[in-house]
Amino acid sequence: MADRFVMDEVRKDAIMSLNSSTHIIPPVEKIQLGRAFSYSPWVRDGFLELVCRNDYITEDESILLGIRSTIRCGAAREEYRRSHS
Repeated sequence: MADRFVMDEVRKDAIMSLNSSTHIIPPVEKIQLGRAFSYSPWVRDGFLELVCRNDYITEDESILLGIRSTIRCGAAREEYRRSHS
């Protein structure tokens, strides 16, 4: 039980550290980390950054995201652009 508590504290400290303004995590990396560590705020924030940014999703990013996520993100970008033009 103590080991579990220590690991939860380490995880919490790591998340707080990465959330600090001194760490800039690219959106796709944020999505990957959020998925890997079951931390949905990073997944959500990463997709929001991709949807709202001016740059297109690159080929390398789409490979990392996967086809389904890339398509869904592209559709969300189109909807966002329509509603903000």
